[in-house]
Amino acid sequence: MSTIWQLKNENAKKNDSSIIKPVRIKDIAEKLDISPPSVSEYVRKLAKSNKLEVIDRKGVILTEEGEKEALIIVNKHKIIYCFLTNILGIEKRPALSQSHDLEYIMKLDTIDRLYQLLKKKVCPQFDCPFDENCVAPGNFNQVSGMGS
Repeated sequence: MSTIWQLKNENAKKNDSSIIKPVRIKDIAEKLDISPPSVSEYVRKLAKSNKLEVIDRKGVILTEEGEKEALIIVNKHKIIYCFLTNILGIEKRPALSQSHDLEYIMKLDTIDRLYQLLKKKVCPQFDCPFDENCVAPGNFNQVSGMGS
């Protein structure tokens, strides 16, 4: 879902548009380096769970629920990556791979603590580690309705 979210935002920036265009299966497959049929199977599962909507012959768009969940995954990734590179001193490439693995298994309260540590150690004014789309971890549960 985070890949769909990222591609959606990349498309919006390229087209300088606030209109949400469907993300093509082909683009998702290329970004993840997997086959389009594998992406299609995953998309069907996400559609059944109301995380995204399939637009025939055009692609997919995230539902409100899917958008929130994807945003949480993206922000978890950013916070973990920042911790690995800035606090532990891990090189960017391995940190990127490790943060991807960890974003799915770390609980939200742990992410919240990492965020608080980063806020103190990296930059005291750091309300948000990376961009305007970041949700402060303390608000993850409110935004997502998900528990930790």
